[in-house]
Amino acid sequence: MRAFSNGPLYASKKLTALTVFLVLAWCCLVWSGDKTGVHTTNAEIEKLLNAGQYQQVVDNYSGLHLNDAVFQNRLGYAHDMLGDYDRAIWYYRRATELSPDEPIVWRNLGIAYKNKGDLTKAVGVLQIYADKLPEGEKRNKVLKWIERHK
Repeated sequence: MRAFSNGPLYASKKLTALTVFLVLAWCCLVWSGDKTGVHTTNAEIEKLLNAGQYQQVVDNYSGLHLNDAVFQNRLGYAHDMLGDYDRAIWYYRRATELSPDEPIVWRNLGIAYKNKGDLTKAVGVLQIYADKLPEGEKRNKVLKWIERHK
């Protein structure tokens, strides 16, 4: 008399249940915005970006930490450097949604639009960037660029 089967069907159900549990646990961590490991990952990405290894950043880190503006900004930069401006814009826009008061994400988004050849959007976004900058040489330089490209 066997209470539990030790046959292959039982083993596959056990494996399937374990796999489903692990996938759901991972999804909960990602979707909940859990910051575990983000600082380490940001440091890893920074190192790869400084070394010019943009494709490795894209291959290994795309789609992670969707609630971290710094992370999204760095992924946008990697795509930007690879010439994938549409994807760069997507990540930069995500970063502006997460951190709308951070000037650097607006600058990067504006530059990506400029690189893509969409000067109308570049001008609009770079105006937002300029509005977030304090008075000074950098702000004046951005405003002059905007005036030349309106």
